[in-house]
Amino acid sequence: MTARLLDATCVLLATSLMLMVWYCMVSANWMGQAGDIGTSQYSQGIGLWANYTERQGEDWFDPGNSFWTPVQRTGIDFFQRQCASYQYPDCSLLGGGEYQKQYCQVLAVYCGTPLLIVQMMMALSAGLSVVLVVWVVAMVVYPHKTSMEDYIIHFSVLTGVIQMLVVGGWYLFVFTKVMKTTFYVDELSRCRDNSSNRSCWAIRLAPYAVLSCGGLYCVLTVALASLMNVKASRYKAVVQDHCRKVLADTDARAVRASVASTVRASEDSISSRDSIAPAS
Repeated sequence: MTARLLDATCVLLATSLMLMVWYCMVSANWMGQAGDIGTSQYSQGIGLWANYTERQGEDWFDPGNSFWTPVQRTGIDFFQRQCASYQYPDCSLLGGGEYQKQYCQVLAVYCGTPLLIVQMMMALSAGLSVVLVVWVVAMVVYPHKTSMEDYIIHFSVLTGVIQMLVVGGWYLFVFTKVMKTTFYVDELSRCRDNSSNRSCWAIRLAPYAVLSCGGLYCVLTVALASLMNVKASRYKAVVQDHCRKVLADTDARAVRASVASTVRASEDSISSRDSIAPAS
C-alpha cells in the first residue's frame, strides 16, 4: 500500500510540475499592471516571449504612457517580431521623437542577450520536466531498480536549480532593467499618481510559481529517493524468495538422491550377502 501511494505521489507531482513549468514558460504574466473602473478595463503583461495588452471601454482609461499614440488596443506582440528590425543602436541618437527613443530602450531589453539566456534556460528546464515525467512513469511501471535510476535524482535537482536561476536572472536582467526604462518609469509614475482602481507594474504570479516549482523539484527528489529504496527492498524480497525456492528444490533433490543411494546400497548389501551364503 505504501509503495503504491509513493508511486502515485511521484507521478502526480512530476506531472503537475511539468504542466506548471510549461504554463509559466508561455505565460505573459511575469510582470503586469491592470485597471478596472467598471465601464472600462485594461490589463497588460510581459512574459519571456511576448507582451500583451487587453482593454475595453473608454479611451481615456488608458494603460499607455503619455507618449503613446494612438491608444493601446488589445493585442499580443512577440519579441521575435518586435526585434526583427532592431539594430542595437544608441537609443539616445535616434530621431523621430521621444516615443521612438523610449521604445528603443525597451527593445534593448527584449532583444538583449540576458533575456535570450533566460529563455534558453527556461526552455531547457521545460524539456527536462518532460524527461522526468517519462522517467518517473518508467520507474513506476518497471518493478525492479536499475542503475539508470540513480541519474534521475541528479536530473530532478538540476531542473529545480535551473528554474531558480531563471527567476533570479529574469529579475536582475529583465524586470529591473525594463522598469528602469523611461517608458515604464513614466507609466509607473502615472499609475501611482492616480492609483484608484489600478494595480501598477509589478511582478505577477509566474515568477513565484516557477520559484515554487524549483523548490518542489527538491521535494520530488526526496520522493524519488524513497521510491528507489522501496523498489530496492521489493527487489531484495523477490531475490530472497527466489533463492529460498531454489534452495528448497536443491535440498529436496539432495534428499531424494540420498534416499535413492541408501536404498541401492541396502539392495547391493543384501544381494552380496545372499551370494556368499553357504548352500544347505
